[in-house]
Amino acid sequence: MLQLFSLVDSATLPFVDASQSSRQGRPWILGFSPGEKYILFARLGSNEVTVVDYQSHGWRLDIDAGMEVYGLKVNGNTITVEGDRRLVTWDLPKEGDVSVGGAVTGQVSAQTTMLKGLENQGPKFTSISPDLCMLAEILPKYVTGIAGSLTIYDVETGVMIGGTKVDCDTPWFSPDGKQIWCGMDVGEVQGWEVVKRSGSPKIDLVPLTGSPPKGWPWRSFGGYTIADDVLILSPEGKQLLLLPPDWVSNEREMKVWRGQFLALLHGTLSEPVVLELE
Repeated sequence: MLQLFSLVDSATLPFVDASQSSRQGRPWILGFSPGEKYILFARLGSNEVTVVDYQSHGWRLDIDAGMEVYGLKVNGNTITVEGDRRLVTWDLPKEGDVSVGGAVTGQVSAQTTMLKGLENQGPKFTSISPDLCMLAEILPKYVTGIAGSLTIYDVETGVMIGGTKVDCDTPWFSPDGKQIWCGMDVGEVQGWEVVKRSGSPKIDLVPLTGSPPKGWPWRSFGGYTIADDVLILSPEGKQLLLLPPDWVSNEREMKVWRGQFLALLHGTLSEPVVLELE
């Protein structure tokens, strides 16, 4: 179950039962739909994907993906997940298919696409573009023993449409899907402009300089900060929340910002924590 807390009207410290935390497990991956209507999440490498209607808190949907999940994205009423060399896309149920109690009564349609090309062995890091059209997959250099590789796939066909060598491991798309960025830490990033070739499904990746236009996923674009990985501060420096011990992690990828939302995703949590800040 997703833990949701709103600090818009209160800065009260949420109660956390430490006995409910899992001391072992892979980290969580999580995505927001545009406008934050839906939140979807999965434990990295698990088979189950959960979708929550955040705005109404009216229902949740647990989906057995039938594969180990390593990437996910939601756009409108469509979600796409990636794993085991496959991409699976679902259309979420319509409002009339959800009962008063939150149970889904209608059918959830799915479409599966196999990724084509050589299968890379070892851990991968992935990101799906906001329009659900491209998948970026990085095989880091500590796996290959040489240079890392970034491969771009067409989500509809599963065909590789571009790629390049990289020195980073965490990819993400810009909000408009026209740029791809990746980083190893806050001070080191690489970026490329996605340029479509005329008359071809292939793309070119043109190197970029500078910083990502919307910053890093693990840093707030709105000016929020986390002092010493424990204390959340507003853009004006106001103390908003002292994180409970079980929520604290010094791993920067385990904190994902989306506007005034902060998601905590480290593996010691029994479920993700999402905070809506004031």
